[in-house]
Formats: sequence, C-alpha cells, structure tokens
Amino acid sequence: MTQRFHTTLTPPDLVAALTEQLIEDHLKIDYAAESAYVTALCAAAVQTMETDLGYEYGAGTASAFLDCMPRQFTLPMDAERTSSVVVTYIDEDGATVTVDPGSYHVSQVGYPTIVTMASDFEPASKFSETPFPVEVSMNVAARNFTPNELQASLFIVAHWYENREAVDKKMHNTPMAYKYLLAGLKKSFIRSVGQTPSYLVR
Repeated sequence: MTQRFHTTLTPPDLVAALTEQLIEDHLKIDYAAESAYVTALCAAAVQTMETDLGYEYGAGTASAFLDCMPRQFTLPMDAERTSSVVVTYIDEDGATVTVDPGSYHVSQVGYPTIVTMASDFEPASKFSETPFPVEVSMNVAARNFTPNELQASLFIVAHWYENREAVDKKMHNTPMAYKYLLAGLKKSFIRSVGQTPSYLVR
C-alpha cells in the first residue's frame, strides 16, 4: 500500500498566544513600533518549532490518498485533533462512493490516527484502474502551545531580534534554553494501538 497525505492548515497566531505585553516586556520594546518585524519573527518561530518537534500547529483540513482499501491503516495526525473523518473510494464504474461511517472505526487518542474497517466491509471496486482510488478526508483542530513551547518561542524570537544577521563578528547559535525546553516534546512516532472495537477485527 502507498499513501500520500496532504494538509491545508492555517498557522496559529503566536503573538496572540504570547500577548503583546509579554513580548514588550521580554524584548524591552514598544510592540506597536516594531509590530511588523516581531510578527514576522513569531511566524518564523512557529515554523521552526514545527520542524524541530515534528508537529503542525495549525487548524484546517487534511486528506490521505491510498491505492487500496486495507483492513486497517494509519493517518499521520494526532487522533485527538481529527474529526469528521470521511472515507471514499472509486468503484468499478469510476463513481465516487462514500463509505458508511458505521463501517469503520477511528481511534480517539494517541498518534497516529488509526482507521479500522469493519470485518464485513467489502468495497465494490478491485482498485485495478485508478492509481489512488481511496481518499480519507478530515478536519484538523489546532494544537495548543504548551508552556514550554511558549517560553521557547519567546527565547528564539528574542535571539533573532537581537541578532538580525545570519553571521556577525561571531556565530550566534540557537540558545541552549530553547533546545532544553523542547527536548522532551518531540513527536514520538511509536504506533499507538488499541481502542478498536472487537467486532471490527476478527
């Protein structure tokens, strides 16, 4: 089985999460006078943390495209953030068929999201013609910033604010406090199993 996964997520507003007052106090600036620059730094900080931690923070939609209909498959998203999961496939006539939600179970906790088809479910198509005949669409809720992530983002924004060039008279490495605060928060790719009704898997 092959799978493609695509997300369309709106990045969160880190300025709102930190608050302008906290940014002003930490950077010792008038936020209104520096708002455009600091907002750009906050957006970059979110992207940097996403890369370092393996998460996407934003809310929106996601789709997975599979070349077959397995009895069980996973979606690379935290189960707590997914909702309104819809499974469709292409039948032998080329028509799109929406699978009855009662024919599959979606896990509610852990990573990744696990979709288990009912034991008696049989799609009409043999999937011999269409490269990616199965599509799974879902809504994705935003991931909230933890206190450690907020503090780490404040440190990295301040670091970039004070060191505006990539290379100065000396190299300015990423602050150790940033790395320390995020060290234990990286996404675990250990597969979480369980919470699948017994009648679905026989």
